[in-house]
Amino acid sequence: MGNFDGVHLGHASILSSVVKRASDLGLESCFLSFHPHPLRVVAPERAPGMLQTIEEKIFSLSLFEPDYVVVVPFTWQFSQTPANEFISRYLQQALGCRELHVGGDARFGRRREGDVEMLRAASSIGAFGLTVHDDVVVRGSRVSSSRIRRAVIEGDIAEAGDCLGRPWTIAGEVVTGASRGRRIGFPTANIAPDGNLLPSGGIYAALTTIGSSVYPVAVHIGPVPTFDVKSPMVEAHISGWSGDLVGKRLRIHLLSRIRGARKFDVVEDLARQIADDVRLTSEMVSSMLDRRDSIAYKIARFDPEGGDCW
Repeated sequence: MGNFDGVHLGHASILSSVVKRASDLGLESCFLSFHPHPLRVVAPERAPGMLQTIEEKIFSLSLFEPDYVVVVPFTWQFSQTPANEFISRYLQQALGCRELHVGGDARFGRRREGDVEMLRAASSIGAFGLTVHDDVVVRGSRVSSSRIRRAVIEGDIAEAGDCLGRPWTIAGEVVTGASRGRRIGFPTANIAPDGNLLPSGGIYAALTTIGSSVYPVAVHIGPVPTFDVKSPMVEAHISGWSGDLVGKRLRIHLLSRIRGARKFDVVEDLARQIADDVRLTSEMVSSMLDRRDSIAYKIARFDPEGGDCW
């Protein structure tokens, strides 16, 4: 059980273990999560931006092929459930839990009073078996959703991807834009993102799949200072693609931050810089696609929805 925001490498270690262990014991595997994030209910002013929407989280969890994914609606009334009642009512009675797998920082119940020690006590009297998983460490630090959120906010997309085990993704509907990019020779798909978490302003190298083809994407995120646009934008130039994507949904996988945002006094200078950004993005994606161990290569060959545009 857990919030599983992002379904990162730490989560993956637990989830894959649960599915294998259930198979070995002849039991059914179940992932138990909650929505919305508990802080959105008990302390909304401290609620973090989410790495994934609930739909994306369920999809990511389903890739591990559990028998069940159970999402409990997290309401104020539910937040007042005492920890011991949560164990007996939800884990034992509702789910018939035979063996529970958690991370070492697991907390549950009213005012987060339940912890691993309480689970160990329940396990010691035969409530269920308990496995507490060690942290997954990347470059000397523990992988966590909060670490990934910080990396995203700071624009360190490579760090976020290393902790997720895949690129961080922006998905949303393509909406009608002001056609500024088209006028200077670089048409963009303007995305209204599903989530409320965006990287710091700048230009990012990414890729997307449309149909069976993989396309490099140069993405601008944030205000557009050259045109005095102060509200943040997500504008994606898809190299090699021509067509109308307005009204369709698009998913783009961010690979690396190329540079920060700049204001150009002359539009022609902006166009030359965009050309450099597009070239660098195409070279980066092409190089990654040639490496069978790269995340880009794996994305290009694992396409459960028939493309990132639908």
